[in-house]
Amino acid sequence: MPVPTAELLTGATGDWVVLTQDEPVVTTRPVPVERVRLVTEWVTGTQEVTATLAHEEVVQDLPRRP
Repeated sequence: MPVPTAELLTGATGDWVVLTQDEPVVTTRPVPVERVRLVTEWVTGTQEVTATLAHEEVVQDLPRRP
């Protein structure tokens, strides 16, 4: 609701003004720590592997709840 013109100071207008406040925000950002060189070497080829895989079976006996 606009302010009545009788209550305005001389030369003032009765428009809305949005009041704001500062709000703290916690964030993270990437910071350089160490520079390293990465070397990549591509190897292509296939090899057939045959092996017996080990596995485990777990049996759990729980008491019945009434």
